Amino acid sequence: MEDHRALVKWYSGSGLRPYLDSIYDEEERADFCKEYEELLQASYPLQKSGKLLFPFTRIFFMALK
Repeated sequence: MEDHRALVKWYSGSGLRPYLDSIYDEEERADFCKEYEELLQASYPLQKSGKLLFPFTRIFFMALK
């Protein structure tokens, strides 16, 4: 990812959607995203390249009957 803001933008289309949908006021929604970005900065420091490394686990499986 380019930076923490890009991560928030990307994740707001999926994992953050239920939380953002529950906040009706645009200013409160922006405040929530800003606070979330700050928490991400503490948990995921930028790499030497200036980019953000965000582990994203995907599980693929098939089920047969």
